[in-house]
Amino acid sequence: GAVCEFYRHYFGAWCKVVQDEETKRALICVGPSTHFIFSETDDAKNDDIVRAQVGVHVCIYIAHFKDSYKRLEKDGLIWTNPRFTYLDTCNTYEQAK
Repeated sequence: GAVCEFYRHYFGAWCKVVQDEETKRALICVGPSTHFIFSETDDAKNDDIVRAQVGVHVCIYIAHFKDSYKRLEKDGLIWTNPRFTYLDTCNTYEQAK
């Protein structure tokens, strides 16, 4: 699926799509013993799901950071959270590394 392709393309992550009778899932390895599992649902706009994600913060391991950064930059996907510019920025590879 598209989620697997995103993580594979930009981060070189191992990923796999699995489907059972009820659900299609994308399994993505984002570090040692660390995985994201995305599940498709018809309830994606459910307010409870949106509220559960407020404040969620994740960290992933990137083996070839410079390559990933350049692919993300080329496609306009680099973004510095304005709430934390006083701590750090990532507008260039030099800032991000």
